[in-house]
Amino acid sequence: MPIFSRRRIQQMLDDLSGTASPSHFIGRLNDKRFENALSAEAELTLVWAANRLGGFESEPN
Repeated sequence: MPIFSRRRIQQMLDDLSGTASPSHFIGRLNDKRFENALSAEAELTLVWAANRLGGFESEPN
């Protein structure tokens, strides 16, 4: 059972298009096992919120 509507998820993915790779989330969001889909929604939400608060910068390895 999804937390967000597909339209809201798509809007979050569109907002992150310049920052994070949407393909990282799409496969997990479409997973039939709800455990994987819910964790992907939660991760997407946290990344989207951090980006909206001022962004983040990935440190090199």
